[in-house]
Amino acid sequence: MARWKAVEREIAKLIDGKRTNRDKGSGVEDITHPILSVEVKHGLQIPPFVKRTIEQAETNAPEGKIPIIALHPFGYPVSRSLVCMTLESLTALLQLVSATSQVSESPPTPPNGEN
Repeated sequence: MARWKAVEREIAKLIDGKRTNRDKGSGVEDITHPILSVEVKHGLQIPPFVKRTIEQAETNAPEGKIPIIALHPFGYPVSRSLVCMTLESLTALLQLVSATSQVSESPPTPPNGEN
């Protein structure tokens, strides 16, 4: 099996998604997920400044916060800035979102335990 397929499967498993069965370049997301559309790029050289900035964000993040970096290219609207995080941080964020949505979907508890 091609290494990129294995990487897609591994990432899909980590985020509770599913790798799509399709040929490369067919206009379909690489991984389906309830709230994410994931495109995986394997083997690319990540610019060293991105790696250093992620490490800086991890070092500077207070306990309990998820580190991300925002990359704003000159000439782009700020709303189109790119946000990067590690897969480890993304899985933590997804777990937090899942836990929050499960809590908000629970029926309200009556005051003083009354039914």
